[in-house]
Amino acid sequence: MIEIFSNRDREKVRLVYEQQKINFPFIHSVTTALQAGRIFANSAENPTSIFICHDFGWSEIIGSDSKFTEKLHEFIFMQEEFSCFKVRAFTPADEHVNFFSSLSQKAERCQFRLDNYKKKMSIPSGFSVETINSQNMQVVSDAFGLDFFSRNWPSKASFTRNAFGSLVSSDQTPCAVCYSCASMGEVEEIDVFTAPNFRGKGLGRLACEHFIDECRRRSRVPNWDCFTNNEGSMMLAKSLGFKKYSEPYAFFTYNRRLGE
Repeated sequence: MIEIFSNRDREKVRLVYEQQKINFPFIHSVTTALQAGRIFANSAENPTSIFICHDFGWSEIIGSDSKFTEKLHEFIFMQEEFSCFKVRAFTPADEHVNFFSSLSQKAERCQFRLDNYKKKMSIPSGFSVETINSQNMQVVSDAFGLDFFSRNWPSKASFTRNAFGSLVSSDQTPCAVCYSCASMGEVEEIDVFTAPNFRGKGLGRLACEHFIDECRRRSRVPNWDCFTNNEGSMMLAKSLGFKKYSEPYAFFTYNRRLGE
């Protein structure tokens, strides 16, 4: 098992990853260096088994080389040198479910893509909607505790260059936000959050509608990926016109601090 560093070798990994049945923007963004993370493979010249791990822990295994997965298992679950404390593993391939199942918490997620979108909401009295920009991005990040510039995007410059979003406010108080938390070509991964005091008012939907409008203006494809037991998220996605894009897949979380 070797770590991949050079742009040349990352490009080989990207090509292998894009051949998979399902691609995840968080994982793809590491292969293109849009977002920070680490890549390991069984070979730099001809990678057939790969582990990609975003700095926030989003991760995925590709391939089934038994020697590679054996070394990877020890690296993730036993060795101190692995830098990610919480592994959040996408496992759309059944062959990788057993890798995580004995030591990790299992859940289920599913991808959705926009199919029949119709904008329904007007801006309620007392509220406003604006684009997230260099002037307000820090306020937005702090208000919702989203850590824009460390959790997903590695810097303010990276967020400004590669992401966009919509903010709903009331008297300059941030109420709801919808933004691109990862990019994969024309695909934008959606993250939406409403402040607790403003929930139940449709403001999350309002932020999503304005984000979707911006995606359409930029010829981007919004991607909704959530836990299937998150009823609120599933209902909001459906009401916006998102349809199932993938079959539900197993998702594992391993907290290395607790697992030691």
